[in-house]
Amino acid sequence: MVVHGPYPIGETRVAREVAVPICFEHEILCYHRLDMLVNDTIVIEVKASATLHPVSERQLLHYLRATNLEVGLLLHFGPEAAFRRVFNSNRFDP
Repeated sequence: MVVHGPYPIGETRVAREVAVPICFEHEILCYHRLDMLVNDTIVIEVKASATLHPVSERQLLHYLRATNLEVGLLLHFGPEAAFRRVFNSNRFDP
């Protein structure tokens, strides 16, 4: 994944349905499709259901790990709208 930027002040770039390759031993196994990517730094995952399933937050965390990005937003549009911020340091402890 290529990170572009920086962007001029006030300019925001939003990409929708971004395909991110999932690799194992330098081979592409499949692609994850991110709902939105803002300024190549924030992954946004949108859910619309009666309840927010706990696996949704883990899914966003996996997206962050796959893209080496650190910040994600999980937006839930259900009976009551809600959001969660998800952080991933992408650092490996030896």
